[in-house]
Amino acid sequence: MEIDDPITSDQHVISRFHRGWAVTRTLARRATRIFPTQREAIQFARAIARKEKSTLFVHKDTGSVRWFHDYGDGLKWRSPEQ
Repeated sequence: MEIDDPITSDQHVISRFHRGWAVTRTLARRATRIFPTQREAIQFARAIARKEKSTLFVHKDTGSVRWFHDYGDGLKWRSPEQ
């Protein structure tokens, strides 16, 4: 997995089931960092996604995608329901 790969540089904010919210890269085995709140995790992941021009995916606590935003040249903010 290479960091320059646009797919693997995507950031995900996922629930750690009563242990906070994790920021992970696509296909990563371990979290980049864990936060007590989803808001803090989103702020951290957003900064990475902007820097790397990748996509930020925010997941519900059930695991499904709540919303995502592409900070590269592609899609803009979008909810999966759209």
